[in-house]
Amino acid sequence: MKSSLFVFFAVAVGLSTLACQRATETPEAIRAAVIDAVQGRVNLDQMDVEVQSVNFKGEEAEAMVDFRPKGSAPGTGIVMKYVLEQKDGKWTVKNRTEGGNPHSEGGVMGAPQEPMRDGDLPPGHPPMGRERKE
Repeated sequence: MKSSLFVFFAVAVGLSTLACQRATETPEAIRAAVIDAVQGRVNLDQMDVEVQSVNFKGEEAEAMVDFRPKGSAPGTGIVMKYVLEQKDGKWTVKNRTEGGNPHSEGGVMGAPQEPMRDGDLPPGHPPMGRERKE
């Protein structure tokens, strides 16, 4: 009886230790990891940082994070896509890419099809100043 009770407690302690090592799967935990990653490179006192969406996939997570001037409306800043991974019981940024631009068609900006040359404007942009002659 004593040995089975000891085994039960040992298993319970082991499982609780494993549970403590997993990162919390919440948008708040993702936001904290992103803020930790950009701290010192971005003036966070002047920014609102909002996790628009997050998709947890086991040990990894993909998140769309909106950075915008403090107090401004959603969609007025830049959206970055982050891939995060769990390390030592917390989320850390693995990599990031630009994920959106409110001025692009459809609200999501992908990689440009052709590199822009000096003086080129994005597709659909009205002419500025004098017109270019090709």
